[in-house]
Amino acid sequence: METNALKFGMFLLILAGLFSCDKQNLEEREEEIILPGEEVTPVIEGLEKGDNFFYYFDEKIFFQQNREKLLLKSAPNIDWTQIRPLLEDPAFFVSVAYWTERTPYFLLIANDEKPIPLATIESYKAMKEIVSVSYMYRYIFNSELYGGTYFVTEGAHTDEFAVKLKNTTTLKQLQTLAKQNDCTVGGKDQFVENQYNLYVSKNSELNVMQMSKLFYETGLFDFSSPYFRINSGIPLPPQKLTPFFYYYYDVKMYLQQVTDKILLKFTQDANKEQILDILNSNSSLQQMSGANYEELLENYALRVVALESKDGKPIPSTTIESIKARAEVVAVSYLYKPSNSQDEQGLIGFTDEIIVKLKGTTTYEQLQELAAQNNCTIGAENQYTKNQFIVYVSKTSKLDALQTSNLFHETRLFQYSEPNFYMFGIFLTH
Repeated sequence: METNALKFGMFLLILAGLFSCDKQNLEEREEEIILPGEEVTPVIEGLEKGDNFFYYFDEKIFFQQNREKLLLKSAPNIDWTQIRPLLEDPAFFVSVAYWTERTPYFLLIANDEKPIPLATIESYKAMKEIVSVSYMYRYIFNSELYGGTYFVTEGAHTDEFAVKLKNTTTLKQLQTLAKQNDCTVGGKDQFVENQYNLYVSKNSELNVMQMSKLFYETGLFDFSSPYFRINSGIPLPPQKLTPFFYYYYDVKMYLQQVTDKILLKFTQDANKEQILDILNSNSSLQQMSGANYEELLENYALRVVALESKDGKPIPSTTIESIKARAEVVAVSYLYKPSNSQDEQGLIGFTDEIIVKLKGTTTYEQLQELAAQNNCTIGAENQYTKNQFIVYVSKTSKLDALQTSNLFHETRLFQYSEPNFYMFGIFLTH
């Protein structure tokens, strides 16, 4: 069994860099097995399929490619003037760049947000100043060192991977295998016994992901894993599988429904008298968390409010439908909290609004067609984020905003599609 120190070393190897927060069909969802209380790995849509994985010790880590980003590693000891022309391509934004012998990497992001073609990768690889080119990858990593916390991680490999010889494996066997596969054996790790860095020639038919798998599957090594660079990670606690979830990019975020609390959204022209009449129309409900909407000024733009049952019992769906039937009401839904939450902290709610951002390959006409098919209307483009729109779900739709946002995401037309959540407070705020 490997020691914690060794696993910690490999954890740093795979997750090199600082962590920072970045910003599937309905029938299939109904077939999911619901196991109350079970902790499950956060799900990235499309993972655990095919050969898109690498090994962390003997565990398969599945990944997705982010084809809109490229990580380039340059040769050591090259002059700035040799690198500069590579960074002046108007098709790319240079996100991260280092030009030192120790960290000769730079990250390119496609300005048009479209997948970067393989021909572009090959053109970069053909340059003598470039050692390796890789798409970025998104994957989930689980570390026992962090109490079971999961990291939704994005990183890219270069030409480097690390291996640790088994006690029965010799350095000569490693050197022979490396020579057979167009690799170079680097120095021995100064902290971990029998661990070596290897470098894959850019002329090899295999990239580092594939090469590290090939080495591991020989059975000669305790581990064989790529060395990732330019990483970002989103820490997530273990989640419980529930019928309710949304997508954070491609990650399923599971929710618990809080059935004794509801969120209401009113029309723009509803006046204070009409709103208070609705709020006070059901004797089993009360305003939540000490809010007193009667004391608000007459001209206060009260549009989203929260109610709860007085006795703490679930609010019947018939009550929700009767409130929704009022002309002044746009949307009514239960509140939610994270699937692993044991208390009322972190409550969120949604109305009729979802936020979508088109991929570079998606047209506005495709969004219009999808919205029309699903009883939705499209608002104005966000003034700060290109190709981001709010979509409004009609209250006569069979799907609510949570379900509709998932349906939109599963078309693969959008970089993201999420409900426009409100956070719980005395009043709910975005």
